[in-house]
Amino acid sequence: MKIYDIRINDEDETGVQLVSFVKSPAMEVEAIKLSKEPMLFAKDEYKQYLTSAVIIPDKLIPRMNGNEMYMIRFSSDTIEKIRNKFHTQTGNLKLSNFDHNSEYTVSATLIESWIKTSENDKSVALGFDLPVGSWLSTYHVSDTQFWNEKILTNEVTGFSLEGVFETIETKLPKDEEPTLDQLMDDLLADILK
Repeated sequence: MKIYDIRINDEDETGVQLVSFVKSPAMEVEAIKLSKEPMLFAKDEYKQYLTSAVIIPDKLIPRMNGNEMYMIRFSSDTIEKIRNKFHTQTGNLKLSNFDHNSEYTVSATLIESWIKTSENDKSVALGFDLPVGSWLSTYHVSDTQFWNEKILTNEVTGFSLEGVFETIETKLPKDEEPTLDQLMDDLLADILK
């Protein structure tokens, strides 16, 4: 199985252009909806804030290209570069879409974005169990209809990237290589989602 490390270059078009609201995020992290009371999970009154992981470092993400299955992963250093370039050069911070459909735009503004730098990061208080180096974001969804019809019904459960990236083939140490059974289980889980 081929494994590719993802990279970007500051001097070209590589990077994240948009963060999409999706049903099955590749990072497999469910977003949380925040209440109007600070630092509490919403029950009745929502701020229409959605928070989740955007990228997790070193997570092997299965992908298909025709009949070929392969894996991609992002290093902590690359995640920080991607996040920084998204904010300063390539990203749309005031718009999203639903399930990567460019025709289905969503009025949403990125209001918070951070890289987890310690085990005591605020992401822990929000209930996320993520490694240091993870990129998390909070969006304010100003489209109330989308919030009610897609987010409150769990048709949206997280975020997914849209962008252009460089790939560099790499090898995992033998003891870290996933077995074919593990890869098939992961792929089947993604398909069933």
